[in-house]
Amino acid sequence: MSELNKKVKHKKPRSKKTVIILTLRYIFLAVFVISLGVILYNNVLLPNQVDSGINEINNELLSVMETLDTAESENTADENTAGNSENKKENNTPSSGSILKQREKKPEAIKLLKDSYEDLTGWIEIDNTTVNFPVMQSGSDNPDYYLRRDFKGNYSKYGSIYLDASCTLDSDIKLLYGHSMSDKRMFYCLLDMAEPENLKNTPVIKFDTTENIGDYKIVSVFKTNTRYSHGSPFHYNYVNFSSTEEKMQYIYECMIRSVVDTGVDINEEDEFVLLSTCSYEFEDFRTGVLARKVRPGEESDVDVNNIKKAENPLYPDVWYQTYGGKKPNYPETFKEAVESGLTPWYCGELYK
Repeated sequence: MSELNKKVKHKKPRSKKTVIILTLRYIFLAVFVISLGVILYNNVLLPNQVDSGINEINNELLSVMETLDTAESENTADENTAGNSENKKENNTPSSGSILKQREKKPEAIKLLKDSYEDLTGWIEIDNTTVNFPVMQSGSDNPDYYLRRDFKGNYSKYGSIYLDASCTLDSDIKLLYGHSMSDKRMFYCLLDMAEPENLKNTPVIKFDTTENIGDYKIVSVFKTNTRYSHGSPFHYNYVNFSSTEEKMQYIYECMIRSVVDTGVDINEEDEFVLLSTCSYEFEDFRTGVLARKVRPGEESDVDVNNIKKAENPLYPDVWYQTYGGKKPNYPETFKEAVESGLTPWYCGELYK
């Protein structure tokens, strides 16, 4: 018998214990590799895909606006002298007037983009945040279509910012939903607005639609529950009203819950946008940010020195059960509050 055959013949089989250990090692290695892949996908690849998609549609919007700007220039007689042309070369900084003029092309640009994205209805932007997103809207047959889909309709855990299916662009209150992602994407910044010092950096929301452009001054940041086990919910997603009284009752409910006081006044003629996102103080909590549209002839600037913590906001019952404190006893109706002088933010004529 050869030396090689002797070695093969006398090789001892692996023990059962050794086989189990090796098997477990392979299993742990496979779990580790799969887990690492999931982590990389969720924390690197997927966020990059989201950012890439948003940048793509942002660039499309800018390209359309530039095309509209070029077309307008070509249709306008050139009255500039050679001297004026030289001055323009020396000063390339856009003025606030030119920026506004460019923004005024946004509604038309959004309309043109609807050829590619039929559910596109607007654009939302908040200075000093990551919010610069298209706003989508699906039909009432599938109102939360964009909860887990991007603006192209592809599945995405980030979803899209979308307008409530029951709202129109003429609604007194336009309700927008978006996720507050742990990596601070989408509507995460709304959670930061509960702190006055953060809100001072983001007091105005820009919401432009296919119909017009609009600046909205933030008037309320509130926390509310959706579970009845946490107390009677504030149904802030009911935004269609049959009367001015109903509308102002709704605004009143938002204002008494606000954790900040912005010093911005409100009347019954105002239009509003309400941004909604998930909040994490308790299970299924929500943070809402209400802002009223800048009135004709009014400056869009906000005196941030007036922004401060609200003195006694109304929280859901679970808040007091957990953290203590006394629940404020506000009048049940807006009418009673006005007549009692408890609405310093109100500058209208209803009930006066």
